Amino acid sequence: MDIIASVLEDNDLLVAFAAVGVLMLVSGWMSRRLTRGRLHGSAIAIILGLALAGWAGRPPAARTDWPISRSSAASASSADRCCATSPSSPPPTGWISA
Repeated sequence: MDIIASVLEDNDLLVAFAAVGVLMLVSGWMSRRLTRGRLHGSAIAIILGLALAGWAGRPPAARTDWPISRSSAASASSADRCCATSPSSPPPTGWISA
């Protein structure tokens, strides 16, 4: 399971494109089979995408069925992943440094 997670994390852009492709296939199928073409597949894809974004945007405590282990998510805080400056570095001065 760790091997699969590491491969998916290393190829995150490819996984994102594959997820969008699968979402489009599912929404096209839903459009043809469930609505008989009355509701366009792209409209269903938008609704499904918004639902997935809402699910992903919830706080971690609300996501009880999250597939990634809590220990790996807790090991790196948002400050570690972002561009936070260390206390010893000077504050940013804008586009042109003095």
